[in-house]
Amino acid sequence: MRIDDAAALCFVSSDLLSRLENGRPITMDKLLKVLDGLGLRMLVVPAGDAVLLKSELEGIRAGHKPSSDRCNTSGNDE
Repeated sequence: MRIDDAAALCFVSSDLLSRLENGRPITMDKLLKVLDGLGLRMLVVPAGDAVLLKSELEGIRAGHKPSSDRCNTSGNDE
């Protein structure tokens, strides 16, 4: 996808996407707008949980069931 097409899809300027692509600073609201336009979400978790979450996601993608002792599927906090 060309940068100007992606920018139009995200309702931001191609200059903003270029800054993001090159690691230059952009505001959080613009970052969230780009993520939303590309159908992505940002998940913030404690650093110690990131490895566990990555492992669980890799297992699910490989066709394994989530670890029941670590996964609360009821939607309620325990």
